[in-house]
Amino acid sequence: MTFFSRHNIEKSSYEKLYYRYNHEIFTCIANKIENRDDVLDVMQEVYIHLWKFREKILIGNAENIIFNTCKQEISKFYRRTDKEPYSEELTYDRADNSINELKAAKKKDRRLTELERSIELIIPPLRKTIFKMSKIEGISHEQIASQLNMSKSAVENQIAKAMTFLKKHHSNS
Repeated sequence: MTFFSRHNIEKSSYEKLYYRYNHEIFTCIANKIENRDDVLDVMQEVYIHLWKFREKILIGNAENIIFNTCKQEISKFYRRTDKEPYSEELTYDRADNSINELKAAKKKDRRLTELERSIELIIPPLRKTIFKMSKIEGISHEQIASQLNMSKSAVENQIAKAMTFLKKHHSNS
């Protein structure tokens, strides 16, 4: 294989890589750097680095190499410009809120389960059907009234009663 044919194969593979990951690279950098011109400058540095080491990329895990290169170039950008990082993820001294986030997610999940249980077990069957059709399935009040052969105001009344009950029953949760 001659130098030129190997070079063309590498160039073709690199171009495929470019088109495959261009949007992800832009997004990755834009999440860390606010100014669009700076984002484009860092992207250019990423592509230069990737071109220099294209043989390793084409052989190894391209995605890992690409996103590690993005992180390195973002760090270089901040060191070079003496700017503060735009994204919180680059700030290493921030408090770890994962426990609080987990507790909040569990509490929300528990409340949702209680709400679903109330809908299923406590609300009368017709009211439950109307409520689910409206709030969960997104069916209009007119369509529900037509399907259940009742007036639109009766449908609205049933939904209001269900909402009132759920608000009262779950306000203390």
